Amino acid sequence: MYYLNGTFVGIDEVNQGVIQLCPTDKTAKDGTYLFGREYKQECILRLSDVIESISMRRKYTLGEQETIFHELYLRYIDNNNQQMMYPIPVINENIKESNQYVNRLENDNRWRLTRRFFLMDNQPEATINGKGVLTRVPSRVIFHIQIQPSRDGKILPPYLRLRHAEFHAIGNETLINVNEKTLTSTFQIQYAIDSRRHDKTIEILMAVFCSTSILWGALRAYAWGRRAGKQIIDSSTIIKLVLYMAEIISNIFLLVIGCMAAWITFAYKLQHHYMYVLLTEDQESSFIVYVCIALGLRLIALLHLYATLILTETFFIDWERPRTLETEQLHLPQPSSDVILAVENKSVKPPVIWRTYFVANEWNELQNYRKTSVSCQLILILLILEYLNFKDFAIVQPGFARGNQPKEFAETRLSRFAVNLTFYLIIGLIQWIFHVLIIEKFIDPFRNFMDLCSVANISVMSLTHPLRGYYIHGRSVHGLADTGMQEMNEFLKRERDNLCALRGLESNSELQTFVMNLPTQFRERYEQITGPLRSPAQVVNVRLTGGDRHTSKIESTSKVYEELNEFLKDIVDHAIPEVDYVITEPKLVEEILGLELNDTSKVGNFTR
Repeated sequence: MYYLNGTFVGIDEVNQGVIQLCPTDKTAKDGTYLFGREYKQECILRLSDVIESISMRRKYTLGEQETIFHELYLRYIDNNNQQMMYPIPVINENIKESNQYVNRLENDNRWRLTRRFFLMDNQPEATINGKGVLTRVPSRVIFHIQIQPSRDGKILPPYLRLRHAEFHAIGNETLINVNEKTLTSTFQIQYAIDSRRHDKTIEILMAVFCSTSILWGALRAYAWGRRAGKQIIDSSTIIKLVLYMAEIISNIFLLVIGCMAAWITFAYKLQHHYMYVLLTEDQESSFIVYVCIALGLRLIALLHLYATLILTETFFIDWERPRTLETEQLHLPQPSSDVILAVENKSVKPPVIWRTYFVANEWNELQNYRKTSVSCQLILILLILEYLNFKDFAIVQPGFARGNQPKEFAETRLSRFAVNLTFYLIIGLIQWIFHVLIIEKFIDPFRNFMDLCSVANISVMSLTHPLRGYYIHGRSVHGLADTGMQEMNEFLKRERDNLCALRGLESNSELQTFVMNLPTQFRERYEQITGPLRSPAQVVNVRLTGGDRHTSKIESTSKVYEELNEFLKDIVDHAIPEVDYVITEPKLVEEILGLELNDTSKVGNFTR
């Protein structure tokens, strides 16, 4: 420290809070200058408190009006094990040249470096309105440490960036009124590295993956066109390509950015030689842009998924046959004879619809089934991050210390994203493993639903595409399900004792689930049967007859249901040669590509 005339005053340790204006506790003050720890402190102070705080820290000045100049030195040990001191340059942002603040420019070639700076300057000044007082105190102090791009653990000479706030007391304005004014003071220790190498790596990865994703998106769009029965590329295929590309690119962005953030954050904490550095707030702009684009594309993909689920056509095939019931005999006396003629009355009882309603309700509930619980996952994340203090892993500092970390120890958006994403994925993976390996061993809703279908004598055919879907074979091996409790119990006993056939679609097989790829004739016949439900002629007929619209719609729907039910049963029973199918084994190439390689336009297939 020096007086205004250049006289040497003395030396103070900077870790005693000499250049920090904001009040802080001992833990935060002692950990300010730990190498590798980012530090940020911001507060709003009254000018009088700032002047008093700076004056109380002075040991070598006679009055608080006297300006003290400081020089910063970096103490280090050289290769000869000698203690050395390196002078730290100062970038004073209040320096003007040609009426321009040169040290606030992005072009560092025009910066003006100095050696000395002051923390408080309280001097009289002459103005046109008379004498006044000019008070200058630091509003922003940033200690900047730049890492060498060689990644050998060495740093470039650090520098101090300083900006002062100026307060004028002129004319009738008293010094007391000026002292009541406030200022926002910021003290920060910032580590940085040239981000061009990082940005270039991200750009290359994005370019490679996104270029490859075009082929993947085109393959998915082509597969969708085949499953939809498209013969040529039309506008709907192009729209599907765009939607698939939005989903794929969003996944690529999140994958690359997530891996990059997690790698840099945890490698920074584990490193013994200073090689990895997190991005500064200004350098995080590209990271924010990628995340925002990924979330926007992910929203489009989510809406596309919802639309796909809404447009999925599901039909419940009822295998139950109508039952003939015999009633009482009627005795009709004939006038010409004493012979009694017995007339036997028979009635046909149709299958009850309640079994279908019940299976459909269970199907709806099964659609909401997940192997992970989002609400449970969010609660666990809040518990782990906030209550167990794992959120402190986001602090930019060496090691994985947590708990009782001062708020001045800074974190970045990148490190917070990395920690949150890592714990979210870990908790989700643990949930999935626990659910698959433990819970589903005792409670398997899919197996329970297939058992229900077999007991109810109902199969499920769900069409996710016009010519592709999923089939659950629920045809009862006993031939009926509309029976009493005692008879149903006998059926289950026979299955338990292997006294009847197996439930599978094939003979001597228990496999009940298949992936369907149907021929084009299926869709033509399907559209022909369900056409009356979409025809406006039905509405016109209701208006002409004066009937109830809802009643007429239900009657029309029931007729279509019965016809479609018979059509689908005939397909499963191989009763329609034009809509026949074969049962095949899944191929690894088809599973990887998500594309059927065999032609199913004439003969479909059910894949096991």
